[in-house]
Amino acid sequence: EWAQDYRADRIAELIEATPQHSPATIAAIQLDQQDGHARAELPGMQALDPKTEGARKVWDVLMDWDYESVRSSKADLPWMHYNKELVRYALTDKLPAEGIEMYMWATVMGNSLPEVEGGLEHFVEDTDMARRAALLEAWKVLEVQAGPSPSDWRWSDHHALSFEHPFVAGGAPVSMNAGSAEVGGSVNTVNPGGYSWRRGTEVTWIASLRLVMPLANLPGSEAVLPPGQSGQPASSWYQDQLRFWKSGDLLPLWYADADVSANGAHELVLSKP
Repeated sequence: EWAQDYRADRIAELIEATPQHSPATIAAIQLDQQDGHARAELPGMQALDPKTEGARKVWDVLMDWDYESVRSSKADLPWMHYNKELVRYALTDKLPAEGIEMYMWATVMGNSLPEVEGGLEHFVEDTDMARRAALLEAWKVLEVQAGPSPSDWRWSDHHALSFEHPFVAGGAPVSMNAGSAEVGGSVNTVNPGGYSWRRGTEVTWIASLRLVMPLANLPGSEAVLPPGQSGQPASSWYQDQLRFWKSGDLLPLWYADADVSANGAHELVLSKP
């Protein structure tokens, strides 16, 4: 399935909002974490007014959200569970249990059939009832996973990214891993923190490279490649860029020959045997 255009629309909005861009404004766009899916859907839920206590707690948090999927957000976790339970509710009479699980495994949040514009109406007769039911089921999951208090629903406490070396899964020492990071973002933010319903809130994909190349000044290019440029755990460049990536910073990308020569630390010579 192709993803919905929330990220593309947000990029276009940010580009159009500034008359003349600079490398700094482009770098800022890359870090944007407004959730376009939440922004599109939540205003339509303002009249729900759920009566059960748990559903009300989830609804209150979502209604108070500014749609920013930052690490400190208390709305991302309930938003994820609400959408998951909404899809389950919509498909309950359409697919057997194993079929629902297969569908949940294959789709991503914001792009499932019941979630796209006008899609829910094709699956349920009373959409408000479906949404209230999903809020209540989300509450039941949240109470177990994160506790009954919304103050404990901080997104980054449940949304971590691990840079795991593939050899570790085969028994290699965990010291080969390149570290981890608490992150914000979702599958629908410009700066993504992608995850799947199959694996819960674990971050499974990110923007693997942030790059700004001003065409009028290519020597001024900047980039960051997490966790580092080398795939060799013993290398000094294995995870040296992770701290810059975490802080949203970029590093000089030496482009001109003179800059490469002036800033090179080592020289690798390839010769015939």
